[in-house]
Amino acid sequence: MLLSDILNTGKTKWQLELVAGGDYIERALKTHRISRPGVFLTGFEKGFDRDRIQLLGGTEYTYLNSLSDASKKSALHRLFSKRIPAVIIARGIKPMPYMLELSGSFKVPLFVTPVETHYLEEELSDFLSFNFARRSVMHGTLIDVHGVGIMLTGPAGVGKSECALDLVNKGAVLVSDDVVEVIAYPRGKITGTNPRKDYPFNHLIEIRGVGIIDVFSIFGIRSVRKKKSIEMIAELKGATELVGISRNVMGRYNEEILGVRVEKSIIPVVPGKSISSIIIAIALDYHIRKSGYSPGEYLESFIKRSNDKKAE
Repeated sequence: MLLSDILNTGKTKWQLELVAGGDYIERALKTHRISRPGVFLTGFEKGFDRDRIQLLGGTEYTYLNSLSDASKKSALHRLFSKRIPAVIIARGIKPMPYMLELSGSFKVPLFVTPVETHYLEEELSDFLSFNFARRSVMHGTLIDVHGVGIMLTGPAGVGKSECALDLVNKGAVLVSDDVVEVIAYPRGKITGTNPRKDYPFNHLIEIRGVGIIDVFSIFGIRSVRKKKSIEMIAELKGATELVGISRNVMGRYNEEILGVRVEKSIIPVVPGKSISSIIIAIALDYHIRKSGYSPGEYLESFIKRSNDKKAE
């Protein structure tokens, strides 16, 4: 990820403005972490990470303004001489003239923004974490069903796209068909998006024997979205593929994506079965279980209590 990517996004999102060091914004960042260098400016350098973007706010400026001119310049010189990726000044604070000199001397881009420091710190950290997260591309269809991100997987021709179209017709929201870019973000979770970023390709579904369907044009803006966390995987399998798979009272398995375990259900695809209705039931059951009630666990507990009574 480049500093120019932050500037391109930040111009609109945070009113970010580049005031110096414009020749160096194509520099690649090495980490998603950012720092507020208040302690460093006091002279304590242990643990300082020179690969992080440095964010200056009211606290840092209040400290700098409490110093003599010589001490102020010394502190800023030490900071810029570390050849950090960039310095961002928040809260609409005007950069000190000496900062503009140091920006050119040490090739450190200098940005300003009117946004509050704590808000920018959270927003920028989140933006960087998302863009630095591990990612991969998987074959499947991602759809938002009653707020639950469900990725339909299975062999080509099993009916993933047809099922997705039926779900959209019933109120679900399409994220991506055929291929899904999966991102290990936020921590411990997986987010899915369409790797084909340019409209209109991210709103299309291919139905065998019919052709290309533009979901956005047919069903409207509420039928599509750019990304969604993946809470579940629904693997569609033909009847012949189910040989050797034992019946599971709980009905759920797990699959690992980028090191994160995601709950999975295996759904047999046979003539006459409404797969979309089953997917909707799975999504609603997910909400029920999150509230603390699991029908499968209740049934197992009931059976165990019955067997214990018989054994007495």
